[in-house]
Amino acid sequence: RSDEIIIFGGASTYNKYENSDFAFIRGLVLSFTSRPVNGLSGSLDYTFQVARGTASDPAQARNAIAGGALPEVHLIPLDWDQTHTLNATLNYSSGNKGISFISQVGSGLSYTPESTTDISTIVQNSEKTPLTWNVDMLVYYNMDLFNQNIDLYCRVLNLFDHLNHTGVYSDTGVADRTKYLQQAQSQNTNEYYNTVEDWYNNETYYSKPRYIEIGMSYAF
Repeated sequence: RSDEIIIFGGASTYNKYENSDFAFIRGLVLSFTSRPVNGLSGSLDYTFQVARGTASDPAQARNAIAGGALPEVHLIPLDWDQTHTLNATLNYSSGNKGISFISQVGSGLSYTPESTTDISTIVQNSEKTPLTWNVDMLVYYNMDLFNQNIDLYCRVLNLFDHLNHTGVYSDTGVADRTKYLQQAQSQNTNEYYNTVEDWYNNETYYSKPRYIEIGMSYAF
């Protein structure tokens, strides 16, 4: 926790960090692994967790006081509170070639919804962002060339080009819709560099698109 200390009669301030925040993470992990059968193998991991605390950031209490609010005094969901996560792998190999998949599914993270009434921190991190999922793929082929071991591979991240909502607008809980877009459009604001739609289509609110990497590795 960070507190703002006033010195020299208010002429200057500095932040002092104290170990006064409290947080915990509780949960369980279930893991299943399949032994290779005819070149096919896989694994499945499920995690259930609950992350609660008084603050997700050391400066959260200081910022609350500076904004005229009271610091958090009861346990709330932390920013990284993700209740359910599921990871799965599937691999197939035959001789000098193979293919593998890695997939992840996760429930939403905590965020604070917008409220029309001032109820301070009661609703802090009380809602969840949308579910996220992703699939990666790797294809490889191993060969000998002039008595040298060469691996050819193709790696595809985000195989299905699914854009997860990693950041959301507080009024809607999603990344692609907000009431502020309509408000800005109604004001007929001058558009010098980009449109209003471009401004609210925040690319940092989405996961990375499909990425394809084709390469070769040489072992000696």
